[in-house]
Amino acid sequence: MLRIENYPNAYKETCIILNNMEIKNVNMISNTIIEVLKNNMNPNYTF
Repeated sequence: MLRIENYPNAYKETCIILNNMEIKNVNMISNTIIEVLKNNMNPNYTF
């Protein structure tokens, strides 16, 4: 189960995955969602 305090780490993981995807696939995702991920991710988290 994902705890709320772990969301910023999950956002960081998602951003890294998106950065490694083809741009045509990333363009299918709303810019608003991408901004939420970037603004709320834990920049210090490494996995």
